[in-house]
Amino acid sequence: MEFKFRNVVLRDMGEADIEDEIRWNTVETQWAQWDAPWESLEALKSFDPAAHRRTELEQLKKPKPEIRNTLELDTEDGVHIGSVASYFVDQDFNWISKTQPGQTRFRALGLDISESRYWGKGLGTQALTAWILYFGEHGERELYLQTWSGNTRMIRCAMKLGFQEVCRKPGIRQVRGETWDGLTFCLNMCAFQRYLLVGNLKDLALTSTAQEAVLGAYDARPGFYEAAALTSYEGEGPEFPICRKRPLDRLVLWCCHMTWARRQYEARGVSHQVILDTCSDIALRAKLYEAKTGKPGLSKDDVIWFRHIHHASIFRLGPLQFQRFEMVYLDEEGCGQAYMTFASEQKAHLPQGTPVINLHIPKDANLSPATVADALDQAMAFFPQVFPEHRAKAFLCYSWLLYPGLQALLPKESNILQFAARFQIIGQARDPAESIRRIYGKRFPRKENYPQDTQLQRQALGRFSFLGEACGILEIPASQAPQVAQSSQT
Repeated sequence: MEFKFRNVVLRDMGEADIEDEIRWNTVETQWAQWDAPWESLEALKSFDPAAHRRTELEQLKKPKPEIRNTLELDTEDGVHIGSVASYFVDQDFNWISKTQPGQTRFRALGLDISESRYWGKGLGTQALTAWILYFGEHGERELYLQTWSGNTRMIRCAMKLGFQEVCRKPGIRQVRGETWDGLTFCLNMCAFQRYLLVGNLKDLALTSTAQEAVLGAYDARPGFYEAAALTSYEGEGPEFPICRKRPLDRLVLWCCHMTWARRQYEARGVSHQVILDTCSDIALRAKLYEAKTGKPGLSKDDVIWFRHIHHASIFRLGPLQFQRFEMVYLDEEGCGQAYMTFASEQKAHLPQGTPVINLHIPKDANLSPATVADALDQAMAFFPQVFPEHRAKAFLCYSWLLYPGLQALLPKESNILQFAARFQIIGQARDPAESIRRIYGKRFPRKENYPQDTQLQRQALGRFSFLGEACGILEIPASQAPQVAQSSQT
């Protein structure tokens, strides 16, 4: 079992972890100064490596409970740095056995980063957040945490996440010759959810105006947004519940919903950076909406598109977005309308339903040959790892950028034409609507109203007959898959 959150991974213990535990109890022992030192420091004196090894090996043979009580803690790149644990306390916040019958009990959380070189990097906060989310996914929302009044780092971490002090037992702990209080904290779930929201806003890097609007709206109705976020994409699209909300509400809901969406990516083993890059599309579209309307929000089309992020089915790698997909032909046979025509030989060579990787070009994409080649390389490495069962035969791209008419408007060394040259064009449509929207933002009533800031805007003006949409494929021969990006440049 693995549970990933940002830069940390919680996982079941393995045999190799036993040697780390022995080292943490014999060499790397600074953690014992802070984790219940009135017990830990004494335990170190009598620690027996051989006995510990035997005990842990026997423990590994036992079946694990569905809801784990302990998990190991790794960094995202696989360094074992500690563990998380939980135990039960009674209504007076005293420890009780998890098997003790007939008593009201509450779950308390614990955390150890035993590798001291990883202290002060925010990993403890991430690990505790992951632990809370783990129990939340199992329906446990009333969670506690206990420490002593001298452990200021744990206290700061707990309060940052929304834990509030509910019990103080004065003078019950003796540490290094001093007397300290025993503290119990209870998680305020509303405060924790707001902490997650603020973290999502930081990741998205929205404009200051949008951030203020999101927090203001959320603080006025936190319960509404948290509940609505859970049902945003219920039912059949494209008329999802989120589509019926106001533009600002859509943005607030996505800032809340991003926590859930992130978990879907993390469950697939996707790296923190790829998740951030993929979710940057939310910020990009929010900024475009604000620039267009003067108000923070998201359009209906935006949130319909974000269904791919909701399902963790789209991934930004470098400048491009990639999606696990099946070959589809936008013709009468494939989609019910004759938007494009395709040769029967082509359809026989790559039949409808064949596994492919669908490629999308975000508005802010850098299409220089080097960055595109790198993105294709990343995709070739990424998809076999995340979707080993999806043996894609080709990259598929439906885009106005592939339309051959652009060759009359742009120099052949342009990034757009070099990008299009990678693909075999197998279908096209003389439909300039999408091109005009992408190039100019919208149609204008008069020619003089069209912006002429870019070379393409100037060249296309009055020459809309050269605009359209095309379907291109870049085949992936099984024997050449790792080299597809390089070979496509020749």
